[in-house]
Amino acid sequence: MGKVSWYRTVFFKVIVIFIIASMCLSGIATLMLTWQIHAMDDAMLKGFNKTVEYNLRSITRETQNVDQLSLGCVYDENAVRLAGAGETLSDYEMVTLINRLFGRLELLTESSKYIADAHMYFPSINRQLNAHHNLDFFSGQLEDIDGFTATGLRSLYQKTDDRLLSGYLPAGSSLENGSYRYVLVIEYDIGAIQDDIKNAMENDVSLMLFAPDNRSLLNLDPEGLWSNNSTAEPASEDWRNVNGTDYWVKVVVDQVTGLTLAAGIPKSSLNPQMRSLRTWLLIFAVALVLFAVGLFLSLAALVRSPLGKLTGAFTQMQKGDYSVRLKSWRKDEFGHIFEAFNHMAQNTQTLMDEVYQQTILAQNAQLKELQAWINPHFLYNSLFTISNMARLQETDSIKQFSEYLARYYQYLTKTSDSDFVFLSDEVEHSKLYVKIQKLRFGDDMRADFEEPPDKIKTWKIPRLLLQPMVENVFQHGFDKEGVRSIRVGFSLYKEKLVIAVEDNGHIEEAQILAMEQSLSGSTLSGIVNVHRRLRMQYGEDAGVRFSQSQMGGLKAELQIPWEEDKNAEDTGGG
Repeated sequence: MGKVSWYRTVFFKVIVIFIIASMCLSGIATLMLTWQIHAMDDAMLKGFNKTVEYNLRSITRETQNVDQLSLGCVYDENAVRLAGAGETLSDYEMVTLINRLFGRLELLTESSKYIADAHMYFPSINRQLNAHHNLDFFSGQLEDIDGFTATGLRSLYQKTDDRLLSGYLPAGSSLENGSYRYVLVIEYDIGAIQDDIKNAMENDVSLMLFAPDNRSLLNLDPEGLWSNNSTAEPASEDWRNVNGTDYWVKVVVDQVTGLTLAAGIPKSSLNPQMRSLRTWLLIFAVALVLFAVGLFLSLAALVRSPLGKLTGAFTQMQKGDYSVRLKSWRKDEFGHIFEAFNHMAQNTQTLMDEVYQQTILAQNAQLKELQAWINPHFLYNSLFTISNMARLQETDSIKQFSEYLARYYQYLTKTSDSDFVFLSDEVEHSKLYVKIQKLRFGDDMRADFEEPPDKIKTWKIPRLLLQPMVENVFQHGFDKEGVRSIRVGFSLYKEKLVIAVEDNGHIEEAQILAMEQSLSGSTLSGIVNVHRRLRMQYGEDAGVRFSQSQMGGLKAELQIPWEEDKNAEDTGGG
């Protein structure tokens, strides 16, 4: 048999197959990467559009908040009295009312970062005042609000290029015929609006913000996308070419405030890394073909044995054996790979141990989060209740209410080495919370706490489980009228401790379903916190369950899988 021609050798055929396969794979990868770039461009443009819309909605929400706060100031009793009886008031009474309005305007200004100043004009007493405690004579000419021609409650308008104002009149008033007793004018902080928009967008984005009268409030347009259009455009989205560069332009108009936000982003800013990667992929494909022959000769001898060891080690790790280590005296790349594998295996084993420790730390963090979650309005309402009792000289009630409140917060802020408490202590804390609420609601509230069986009184459960469930009843469960009733019961069922909290409110099946779904959502509440802590501590069988109560309202159950031997260990450790 003669010598085999070089082009008939297996080696040559393998090289040819390898080159063809490399070229095919490189072409497919390039096509897929190109498709992925287009898909990512579309996703980024959608995200960019939503960001622009969100920015304008944020401004709108804040201006609506300003409207609500301003309307409250318009109908302030001090303003009504000062405007209606200004000439009949004594100097002392007038000064008192003006000082109160100073405080109200100052509070209004501090309530929103978008409010720079607040002015009130009183033609009947020839006075004008603002949030900075400035009091001047009123000339009768509403110079600051000559753009305000509305006869309704409010109107957003612009006085000059650097001022954005909003005027408010009491119902039934009009500037056109002079039938008004006073006017409230809010001056917006344009700088705050500009900062909010700039902070939310990328540096290479061109921005324009237009006022309702089409004047520019914000101009960050270095490329001149709107150089030939100084007024606001209608809502749109499209590509625009400026000086040979393609820009994606998004224009959003808010129908409530009349503000228009226009933003443009260059196409080159969309996934620049992916476009660069496509170029490098093509270069790599060419280099791969050129070096295929030389690499193939060495790979057969160098790769087979060490690759088999590495594959076997990964198989052991896949089975859960993270103690596997590779021994090698090689000084080449596989030596570094073996060393890196050993380092990775060690880090993975260490990480598995740390995950357990972090789970314990996360449980503590959940408890701290719940302590911070306790509704501050409860404290405010309690203090207002004490204030009312003091005004009515109910000293005995004040003493009792203060004692309850002190014991309540003493338990809430208590620190210890263990986050587990006796069930009886958790029940007493919840009773104390109900006693405080009963002092507020009086005979219109009834509470029935079933006595826990003696067997479970000394069992330990995570702290602050029951009280948030009871608090939820007072916040959401009761009807506005009638006697409020709440019942708390305890039972052991199928190796579970079940604590049921029921009320006599009114709730629909759809609401119960929504509450069930909220337990796995992103919205945080006291009940969601309790549910997550139970799941973290006891597993998937634990948590909060909702159903219809026989009392007519909601029935919320705390379900805790119970192992008496484990509980005995927790009790001893507490």
